[in-house]
Amino acid sequence: NGGIGYNEPLSKKSFISISYNLNYAKNNNNKQSLDYDSLTGTYIIPNDTLSNHFNNTSTTNQFGLNYSYSFKKAGFGIGMRWQQAIQRSYSYTNDSAYEQKFSGLVPSANFYINGKGKRLAVNYSFKTAQPQAYQLQPVINNSNPLYLSLGNPNLTYSSTHSLNFNGNYFNSKTGLNLYSSGNFNLVFNQISNSVMLDKSTGQQISQPINVNGTYNASFYGFIGMPLYNPTRTKLKNKISLSLNFNASIRRTISMLNNEKNINNNQNFNLSPGINLSLDEWIDMRLRTDISKQVNNFSLQSNMNNDNYTYSLGTDFTVRPVKLTELLVNYNFTKRTGQAAAFNKDINMLTMEVTQYFNERREFWVKLKCYDVLKQNVSIYRYSGPNYITDVESTVLTRYFLLSLNCKLSKFGKGKAAAKKQSQ
Repeated sequence: NGGIGYNEPLSKKSFISISYNLNYAKNNNNKQSLDYDSLTGTYIIPNDTLSNHFNNTSTTNQFGLNYSYSFKKAGFGIGMRWQQAIQRSYSYTNDSAYEQKFSGLVPSANFYINGKGKRLAVNYSFKTAQPQAYQLQPVINNSNPLYLSLGNPNLTYSSTHSLNFNGNYFNSKTGLNLYSSGNFNLVFNQISNSVMLDKSTGQQISQPINVNGTYNASFYGFIGMPLYNPTRTKLKNKISLSLNFNASIRRTISMLNNEKNINNNQNFNLSPGINLSLDEWIDMRLRTDISKQVNNFSLQSNMNNDNYTYSLGTDFTVRPVKLTELLVNYNFTKRTGQAAAFNKDINMLTMEVTQYFNERREFWVKLKCYDVLKQNVSIYRYSGPNYITDVESTVLTRYFLLSLNCKLSKFGKGKAAAKKQSQ
């Protein structure tokens, strides 16, 4: 990999940039399959049908030209790259070669605007994705007898148009804080799969193909605000509210027994919370979380499913005396709509006790118990063009930790000369 670039100012507010990038990759794939020899009782007979030996190379050249201009509180940029990409795969086994190319212009654009306590940025980009070398090789992979895969030398490059934004707003007088971001991706010639399913045996034969009509989008929003005006009150107690919202959609297309199978996946999440700080003796946060996942399949309606995840939690720090802190973190999670064994209720409790030895809090001892009830577990649902999978993973569970800590600081004349912290 390598590249070179040059920037030239055109004025105090604008400039152009010119760049060139080269990417080259090479790998050798040699798979030998052997059949059983009844005379010797060993696997020594070469199987030419299931064996392959490929030499793969990938070369990408990019020439880019970009122009940027900035105003007092705004700016924009536009760019264009010429890209040539070549993917080659040579079979020593069959003495044949497979090649895919992409040549064309790759545009990009961006815009931003700034103001007092606010900012908005919008970006557009175009990118390509090449097939993997193994996806081009027309050789059967039988490492899993129930799931055979076969390459497709006719695969072409996929291309994606992406549009994204992010913006924020903050009012220093009221404490109101807003933030949002989102993106939309439209894919052409998406590399998907064509699956032939034998319902009597459950065996599948999968081959990569190009499809059109796939897209995905997501949105995130946050609102935070205090319940009082910090510039107009002398109250030491602080209360604030927060709200997080996530939403995403994804449309994928595949072929199942030569019929188009459309999978629509939707995810929604709402998470409100409240934060409370009473003088110096207690800090508390209450939160709740509601998530919904929707999966719909055009050919396999029996797999259509809605599942929900609910959680309620709190974490608070109490200081009963000046140099002692007690931290409690609790979260309850309930899942519904998944496979029966995965619809679990989980209680997650962690506790800490900290004792400081001086008012400057330079020395302290801490005792921590993580996952007091020993219920911590990770459960997640994956969905694809023609499947839904629930996964439960083993994660870190209950442990105790006793630690002795110190913080050493050294100051010069009127300013810090050095600062060290060890634990």
